[in-house]
Amino acid sequence: MGQASTAPPSPPAASRPGATSTVAPSSSPTPSRPSGVLPLPTDFAVGLAPGTYFSTPPFDLPFTFEISEPGWRAGHLNGEFFDIQRFDGVPTTGLPSRILGFAHPWTIEGGTPLHAADLTPEQAVAALVARDDLVTDDVANLELFGRSSVRVDVHVPVDSTSLFGGADGTFRQSADLDARLVVVPLDGGLLLVLVEASPADLDAAWEQALEILETVELH
Repeated sequence: MGQASTAPPSPPAASRPGATSTVAPSSSPTPSRPSGVLPLPTDFAVGLAPGTYFSTPPFDLPFTFEISEPGWRAGHLNGEFFDIQRFDGVPTTGLPSRILGFAHPWTIEGGTPLHAADLTPEQAVAALVARDDLVTDDVANLELFGRSSVRVDVHVPVDSTSLFGGADGTFRQSADLDARLVVVPLDGGLLLVLVEASPADLDAAWEQALEILETVELH
């Protein structure tokens, strides 16, 4: 799920081998971008001007979201994962200081890869919490995008630890950034929302991300 680029470094990298599952999440025909809504850039690290954006392309799931402040840049641009990034905080060994990402995974990495389409948000989070190579905390129920969802904070002691995967590769979390992961139920799959930042900055990064997440409208 990573991209080669000479622009600022990408967030937690992804391996290129395909995911172990061959069962793709179900999806509906992609609607056209609404009138007056901006497309996402097609290149990594392009700055995002304030405005309303459409996630598709590149993302498999279409939704609109609003960016109200400058400083965000396009990150990964894949069908199963895309993110926007900031570099204006405490340096984290070349990684962005804050990341807001969205994933439509085929698999959740429990003890073995689990088909995301077979899981509820509670089951997906429980599979992560049960792993002994992750440090998880603050599991909570919340409503996001009008859907009953589950949140968990994740720290990985070992760099490049896998969390989920798909045809584009396996998402591997950096040990330098913690993740606040929200699992949102969809028809025939899951939508993951990730806010990533240094451990001391995660709460503030979440508050900044909420300003964008509260504007999301699924299509």
